[in-house]
Amino acid sequence: SCIKGRRQANPSQHTTMATAAPVDHSTGNLAFSGVPVKPLEDSAQGAKLEIGMSATKEAPPPPPPEEDERTRLIKEIKSYALPQQINIFPDIEKLQEKTSIYKGSLPLGKLYFLGVLAGLWVGVAVVLVFALGGGIPADIRSLWPILTKLCAGLFFPVAIFLIILFGGELFTGNAMVMTIGFLSGRVTPVQIIYNWFFVLLSNFCGCVFYMYFFMELVDLFEKEPFKSFVLSTAQGKLRLPYHVCFLKAIPANALVCTSVLLGQLSHQVSGRLMAMFFPIMIFAIIGYEHCIANMAFIPGGFFYGANLTDDYGKWLGTNFLLAIIGNLIGGGFMIGGTVWYLFSWTTHYGRVTKPSTAPILTQLRRGRSGLTSFIVWNNS
Repeated sequence: SCIKGRRQANPSQHTTMATAAPVDHSTGNLAFSGVPVKPLEDSAQGAKLEIGMSATKEAPPPPPPEEDERTRLIKEIKSYALPQQINIFPDIEKLQEKTSIYKGSLPLGKLYFLGVLAGLWVGVAVVLVFALGGGIPADIRSLWPILTKLCAGLFFPVAIFLIILFGGELFTGNAMVMTIGFLSGRVTPVQIIYNWFFVLLSNFCGCVFYMYFFMELVDLFEKEPFKSFVLSTAQGKLRLPYHVCFLKAIPANALVCTSVLLGQLSHQVSGRLMAMFFPIMIFAIIGYEHCIANMAFIPGGFFYGANLTDDYGKWLGTNFLLAIIGNLIGGGFMIGGTVWYLFSWTTHYGRVTKPSTAPILTQLRRGRSGLTSFIVWNNS
């Protein structure tokens, strides 16, 4: 009883004898015999030493220094990434380089076959446009010319869909791919000429073959109002002034090649179709000149009574050649050159191995043959 009285008089002296003191969860303190025991503060360590515990808790790490707002925003931007559900354009550019190597090394037989196949697909789309636009009565076409343009814009993209998804070698698309391959050093000028010449020739054969065997011989558009629409479409293209044909061919293939690039961004077929649709629709509704499409539109008019002497010679001598040159400029140099410049030409700036490089203006002031010398110097 005397010992019990001493413990009750000064319980703190005997708390260390307890080996397993319960914890009061409401306060977080130790309790012994119903009496709460408060932890002692260790001023040196800043840790709470609980009575009855043989080990002490480690002190928490010091808080990190506060970052300024600009540093925090920069870190957030660097750590942010879009979900990779679409391809990115630098990868698309590298894909064109790889494709140019494949296209430049195709055997002649396979290259010609794929070119004919692409010409057949273009012929399918042109016959579809003739069927839809020619089905509108002539008086309504003259009052509402937008109707025939809408038919072309909504349904001519079928050609690029079939070529991209099924297969084929199209001259206007190869103008962009081979230009990127040449600028990046993947193909030689001989490979470019080889590809362009035989693809152009095979596209022509495929278009004429389809228009003759599957439009002319089966009398698809022998009756009105179809026949007048086929003739007016072909004659309208043949009567274009030289400069008009050339200038209208440049944006035509620029839009076609843009369609090809946008179609490669998506992993899904539906996304690819939607991306490819709108540039082709724009080019068809506006009425730009596409040299491969003209290989189907104009022979279609010849088969139904267009002048086969003067008009035919004018087509081969002017419209045909000018449309090809304009398509090469629009697809090859405008789109192909732009894509290469954006994602490949400037990458050598990241490969500078010298310890220090002067700014661009400093190099230009040195008179080292201008910007070209600066590029060579930086890439050395």
